[in-house]
Amino acid sequence: DHRVERSEWFDLKPSMPFGKLPVLEFDGNTYSQSVPLLRYLGKLAKLAGNDDLEALQIDIIADVICDVRTEIVTAFWEPNEEIKQTKLNHVITDILPYNLRRLEEIAKHNNGYLANNKLSWVDFLFSSAIENSNIILDVKDCLEGYPTLKALQENVMSFPRVKAWIDKRHHTII
Repeated sequence: DHRVERSEWFDLKPSMPFGKLPVLEFDGNTYSQSVPLLRYLGKLAKLAGNDDLEALQIDIIADVICDVRTEIVTAFWEPNEEIKQTKLNHVITDILPYNLRRLEEIAKHNNGYLANNKLSWVDFLFSSAIENSNIILDVKDCLEGYPTLKALQENVMSFPRVKAWIDKRHHTII
């Protein structure tokens, strides 16, 4: 894990595929885009579904998470402060509740997971997205009122290797 500081990002950005992070480097190749990377790693870890239909269920949830993340990031980077606050309020009062209610119901019907009644790579995507959303939206806990989702995030973040990485990582915001 190599964290990039904002000060070094502008020099590094042109060398990144599509000018974005994260990237995964191995065997002399660099791969980009967070969801395909998670999907690939999920397949390696046997967390990508047992068949195409299970993989579809995972991908559907991943796209919902990415749609919400796009709304949050778009609002956050809005240059006009008045418009930014309006967009952020819309995310907090409308977009998040709408989607979290649905994801809560899905998790309730999936043994506490977001797809297929078992842990998958999309549960990691969700947990990371919520952690980032709390920071970007400057809220204590996006999952307040969503106990099944809260338990899922706590479960994912408490896996020993995940917890060890969280405890030692260097925080950066790009």
